[in-house]
Amino acid sequence: MPKHSFKYSKEFLSELKAKIRNAFFDLEPERFGQEPKYTSALLGRLHGIEVHSKYGEYAKIEATDIDDRGKNSAEYRYGADFAITATVGDSTQRVRKAILVQVKNQPIDTLIPSALTGLKDQIRKMKKVVFSPKVAGIRRNTGSAMLEVSSGNKVLHGEKYSKSDFPEYFNQRVITTLDGTTDKNIVDSLQESHLRKLDVLINKG
Repeated sequence: MPKHSFKYSKEFLSELKAKIRNAFFDLEPERFGQEPKYTSALLGRLHGIEVHSKYGEYAKIEATDIDDRGKNSAEYRYGADFAITATVGDSTQRVRKAILVQVKNQPIDTLIPSALTGLKDQIRKMKKVVFSPKVAGIRRNTGSAMLEVSSGNKVLHGEKYSKSDFPEYFNQRVITTLDGTTDKNIVDSLQESHLRKLDVLINKG
């Protein structure tokens, strides 16, 4: 039995999903053609989303846009574009957890072999930090775009994987018991974009 197991009302889940989906609204592909630009714009909208109910249900999102400049950038060292920290819970307990995500500027299943090889290298780096890293492809539609989240482990091992739009993924996997590290040291170290605290933690072994 997991250490935490939360059940949420339909109303709470609906409100949370709507707020997350709204963060994607009107981020027109032509305004944010490059992946880092789009990711930064999206994270600015996701950061600070907070939902709570009269029954004690609670969720809050904190986003960390990981540094990607320079040959020894945080992204180069750990393979991730961003971290999402979620504080979730009910009337009796709250848990803070984090996920690491690498984003590509197109659906993951459309990557050419060389790009897929590079992605797998990034997944291996993320696995130094978390057991279950995530990958996301940007699906671009007219007037909007969406992150499709998949299992980094399945991509790494060449296994069949599913794709979930980020709002659905967050509700189904993050605020439940399924995805996200709850290791306090790891979570705390993912709150700064340069990840220097993570360097110290990883180097200590």
